Amino acid sequence: IGLSSIAGLLCPSPRSDAHGVVLHLAPSDRAPHVVHAPIAPGLVVPVGVESWQEMTPGTTIGVTEGGVIAVDGEREVELRAGDEATVTLRATGPRAVDVPRVMAEAARLQLLARPSR
Repeated sequence: IGLSSIAGLLCPSPRSDAHGVVLHLAPSDRAPHVVHAPIAPGLVVPVGVESWQEMTPGTTIGVTEGGVIAVDGEREVELRAGDEATVTLRATGPRAVDVPRVMAEAARLQLLARPSR
């Protein structure tokens, strides 16, 4: 859900992959590609994509226009017109929680269960 869902529809990869995706968005009525993306819970909308490319670890890109940098699927950094930034993809972080594995272990250890009264 969110900006990461757009990349996931165009260039699917598990969280364990080291690469990222660079997206250039455009108005859906003028974009060469349109995906219907879940950008918020219960909200699926057409999103125009001008282009996308895989970003390998160690690669640095410059952002010279206003826009949004979606860092890890959770955090976003908004840039206004005139702001400049660079983004370097590193394979060393941030760490991600494997939610299905954590929940399976919690169930096995009965961490979320209690005896009924």
